[in-house]
Amino acid sequence: MADLDGDGDPEITTGGVALETDGSILWGSVGGEHALAAVADLDVNGTPEVIVVRDGEVRVLDGATGTVRVGTGGSWYGTVTIPGGGNGGAPTVADFDADGLPEISAAGQGAYAVYDPDCLSLSPRVGGDCAPGTTNFLRWSSANHDFSSSVTGSSVFDFEGDGIAEVVYNDECFLRVYDGNDGSEVLTDPRPNSSRTGLEYPIVVDVDRDGNSELVVPANRDQAVTRDDCPTAYADALGVAVGDLPADIATGTSGVYAFGDPSDRWVRTRPIWNQFAYHVTNVTDRGVVPMSEPDNWRVDGLNNYRQNVQGAGVFNAPNLVVTLEATAACATDEIRLSAVVTNIGSRGVPAGVPVRIVQTVPAPEVVILDGATSGPLLPGQSERITGVATGVPEDTDLTYEVRVDGADGAAECAEDDNTA
Repeated sequence: MADLDGDGDPEITTGGVALETDGSILWGSVGGEHALAAVADLDVNGTPEVIVVRDGEVRVLDGATGTVRVGTGGSWYGTVTIPGGGNGGAPTVADFDADGLPEISAAGQGAYAVYDPDCLSLSPRVGGDCAPGTTNFLRWSSANHDFSSSVTGSSVFDFEGDGIAEVVYNDECFLRVYDGNDGSEVLTDPRPNSSRTGLEYPIVVDVDRDGNSELVVPANRDQAVTRDDCPTAYADALGVAVGDLPADIATGTSGVYAFGDPSDRWVRTRPIWNQFAYHVTNVTDRGVVPMSEPDNWRVDGLNNYRQNVQGAGVFNAPNLVVTLEATAACATDEIRLSAVVTNIGSRGVPAGVPVRIVQTVPAPEVVILDGATSGPLLPGQSERITGVATGVPEDTDLTYEVRVDGADGAAECAEDDNTA
């Protein structure tokens, strides 16, 4: 449910039809091809698209008119077949490659995949990234095993707070976490977790309000794991679970499990995930469904679907501060200048934050160091970057300044504390 045509009232869509609040049809037909959908602004033009996965294909429709963007006769691209076959599960939307733009992910029968509008010959948007260099909408796919229903869902969360979302998915055999950028498995060994699958999917939520995220995963023993053909040998063929965590547990697993990082390194998230079509703006942290829901795609930091976010979610931001230390080097004409960059905000930043150390007095300015942070900075983390000023004259007053983040850097809680 979302305001697809911008009239201030929500519509209901199944991908085959969009219905107004009075039951009239905005587009499509009641007898159309219906499926589980997601809504997001993929071409970042301020209006939403409807993403539909069904019958082994991924489709993207204009939210206001139902015009096909991706799919047979699409204006962006034609038919997109799910890798690995099957019907296809409920889609998610998130920034999987830290380019600031949304991508799509969905499960199939034999593979999980991420689809990227930047991976088209003529992308409908600018400034995006398609590292694989593909032109068929597919960014990556990775093997899975879902021959029972092939319509399992999935969810998304940025566990490290580095701007790259991870995919959380459970097929018939294993709980898996994929790196959203390239599809590699983040868990050293996928956890055996049997399920004769339906539409279910794992979620990420702060179940105990300890300030850290947890993974909540359902399981069942219907026609146990061995009948789903996922013994250790199958896992080894995928290059995972080698010699450890055998998946052929005769009785399988059942129930609902909550997993957390014993070192509490997963960043915080909201304490709620209230429905199958969860998209943050549809519910408050206290479980209140708003009378008038903000458009998810218009909220800074969102434009996502079936993804949980850090903390309160809507208002999180990093905040980079810096200090500068000067010490005499061994050489008499050198000064060692160390900048310590710290993120005191509530959201992480990826690697590559610009750091510049300059001599400001006497004029003109002299650049001592033009560098950048080497890794992501989660809330509370710091990194030290050092430069050396050479040819320093004796008996001269000198002033040095460090500047971080630059003019076009991260949107922060405060922008006036980036120098020292």
